[in-house]
Amino acid sequence: LLEFISLVDFLDAILHFLPRAISAALLVLLGGLGARFLAATVAALARSVNIAYSRLLAALVEYVLLAFLVIIAISLLGIDTTVLTTSFTILLAALGLAIALSFGFGSQEAARNIIAGYYIRRHFSPAQELRFGEYEGRFQATSGMYTTVEITDERGQTRLLSIPNTVFLRQIIMGGPAGSAPSSAEVTGPRVGGPSSPSTAETPPPSPSDADEASE
Repeated sequence: LLEFISLVDFLDAILHFLPRAISAALLVLLGGLGARFLAATVAALARSVNIAYSRLLAALVEYVLLAFLVIIAISLLGIDTTVLTTSFTILLAALGLAIALSFGFGSQEAARNIIAGYYIRRHFSPAQELRFGEYEGRFQATSGMYTTVEITDERGQTRLLSIPNTVFLRQIIMGGPAGSAPSSAEVTGPRVGGPSSPSTAETPPPSPSDADEASE
């Protein structure tokens, strides 16, 4: 009889544990798929702004989410995860601070290019003629980091030139009125080798000595 009671208790414990085990397994499985999708999204966004370590950032996001899901799954099994949760929270906070500092000091140029791209989109429209340095061409488009200009080289061939947004903004519209598009003269400037307007020198008025000589 005692052995039968022990067997019943064992089966009852299994029946109570099995739903929690299934829930934990489904959480890890579905959460892992979601973490992978989110990591791929982060990698695509990082590549769109030309972040060199986009894969590392995506892997970091995926592993952090997986670790968080594992902790939740362990707690669903009825195991106390207080110490594990506290340790993971401290580690995650330290890691987040390190990432924030690295982005703050390491991606300043990317942030400047993104902001410059916003102003370029306000000031320029596709096919607008402009002059950039020694090149003359047409504005095509701007992205998160670069502006594309269609130029004609010295051999008469048309090609696309990609310019960092900050460099393009300094060379083209710096010094123009704020909030208004630059005029054609401000953008294109004089053509290389174009005709120059003749200069007219003003005739100075005659001096008193010259007037006396003329009267004599």
